Amino acid sequence: MLGVSGLRVAHIISNLGAGGAEGSLYRLIKSVPGGSGLHAVITFKSGGVNAALLRKLGVAVHELGTKTSLGGIWRMPGLTRTLRHFKPDIVQGWMYHGNVAATLSQRFASRPAKVCWNVRQTSSRLHDDKLLTQPLILAGAPLSKFCSQIIYNSWLSAEQHERYGYARDKRCVIHNGIDCDEFMPIPGSHARLCDLLKVPAGSRLIGRIGRKAKMKDHATMFRAFAELARDPLNQLVLIGHGMDRHDSDLAKWANDTGAPARVHFLGARSDIAELLPGLDVNVSSSSTSEGFPNVVAEGMACGVPAVATDVGESLLILSDPDRIVPPGEPCALADRISRVLALPEVNRELLGRRDRTRMLQEFSISKAVKAYLETWNDCLA
Repeated sequence: MLGVSGLRVAHIISNLGAGGAEGSLYRLIKSVPGGSGLHAVITFKSGGVNAALLRKLGVAVHELGTKTSLGGIWRMPGLTRTLRHFKPDIVQGWMYHGNVAATLSQRFASRPAKVCWNVRQTSSRLHDDKLLTQPLILAGAPLSKFCSQIIYNSWLSAEQHERYGYARDKRCVIHNGIDCDEFMPIPGSHARLCDLLKVPAGSRLIGRIGRKAKMKDHATMFRAFAELARDPLNQLVLIGHGMDRHDSDLAKWANDTGAPARVHFLGARSDIAELLPGLDVNVSSSSTSEGFPNVVAEGMACGVPAVATDVGESLLILSDPDRIVPPGEPCALADRISRVLALPEVNRELLGRRDRTRMLQEFSISKAVKAYLETWNDCLA
């Protein structure tokens, strides 16, 4: 087994924005022992919050400067030059674009490395994905035989992609790791969040964290809040890229709740770990594509009870069927949220502590790091 100090890994990803996969990559590299110089990250698009964070760690971030995620696949000369200079033992792809690029890069490599893939979402119906992404998903079937391991972040994702023809014997499931030192309960956070929102201190804060995207199904969240808004203490807090009151869809949905003044749009934030502990309940309303929804696990690590739709590994994360509802059913979602909010405060705190304990025991970042290192070393054995 190759020691950690000798393992060099080049990660290929389409961008380093504020998405879940991008954040997982940053936290993985941050937590791997042995030094930041053992990792290089190649990104198709330039910029992004996680690019800055990685550079602060001392990680070399190489930007191919493409305008689209697909464009990086055609920048093979620049990609292979970077890999030739870094001399990795492992080339780790991230998501479909990164996986395909990682595999193709080794066709031109003078010193081929072992290639691992990382599939970060479920795919029950191909047409749920973007039109230009669909061919890449299908291309993964024949290309998968050329990689050493396919790392999935959920069992369901593995099963679904293997139905497309992905190599079953390459399967490796590693659930996302949560940094429970970053995401943790913070005393007084509820009062501070109420102050930020300019709402009464006794308000009940219902949070939905996620970028504006079809798969996140914010429409169902708004329809659920239309039921919950009958209680004047309930407030809806929306955080994520594109969550802006000036967006015509979001503005209409907020008005349709009947309580638009109690719908709060905070947009993209860099202080999620400080805001999350202030919520009374943390909600995931996604309808498709989620593999391992980070926001559910991160909220649980903060001691905030979660309610989630039955998508990806939400049930496995929560381990509580009473807080899981079918996707696309706003009445069921509102009912489960109401049940959590109706708990006496001491019971809700006990539930939050139980959830945090589960994250510490089952989904810690240290457990994920150990699994990645074992997988990479097995590839080189």
